[in-house]
Amino acid sequence: MLDLKINHLQLLAQIVSTGSLTEAAQNLGLSAAAASRMLKKLQTEMNDPLFIRVWRGLTPTDTTTMMLPVVRELLDQMERLEYQKSFTPAKLSATITIGAADNSVISILPPVVRAIREQAPKVSFRILPLESRQFQKLADGGMDFLLYPTQNLPDLPTHFFGLNLFRIERSVLMNRAHPLIKAYAAGQTLKAEDFRKYPRLSCKASRFKPRGNL
Repeated sequence: MLDLKINHLQLLAQIVSTGSLTEAAQNLGLSAAAASRMLKKLQTEMNDPLFIRVWRGLTPTDTTTMMLPVVRELLDQMERLEYQKSFTPAKLSATITIGAADNSVISILPPVVRAIREQAPKVSFRILPLESRQFQKLADGGMDFLLYPTQNLPDLPTHFFGLNLFRIERSVLMNRAHPLIKAYAAGQTLKAEDFRKYPRLSCKASRFKPRGNL
């Protein structure tokens, strides 16, 4: 019989999600040394290296790939058992990991974080920038929530629940004597092609990559 604890399985799932033992340890609030010992325990119990180091990080072996569905199901069952216990926000000690676009960090998260911290002062927040593997991290538990713009991004996978928070509208500034002003005043509907006919400046905020706890 395997001699493993639930935190061993959590570490395994986190490494698969992040491709990094260091990042997995950070997500679970573990020291690098503790995470390394736990991984060695997993490797010994499964008689397999479990991960292979490649240029982009750690990639799972065939054994890990076969284990992963069972591991995720066990973690889901443990989470459901936790939910059955009486919930007291003031006693909750956890880190909530949120993937967020930079404008969300400014416009959405501050009041949310303050409201949660009033009820659950031991809860901390880890904010990560958006990336190409964001949905995979959400599925694997590397993120708890994801705040992202839907424009120019793929549709939400069917097994996720999504909620539209608000819409963002763009504005165009131009000289009062600009020909498009006259066209708009005359009732013409302006299209993107109309704007492309004229020189223009596009203002874009620099990318903000927040990391750390709030």
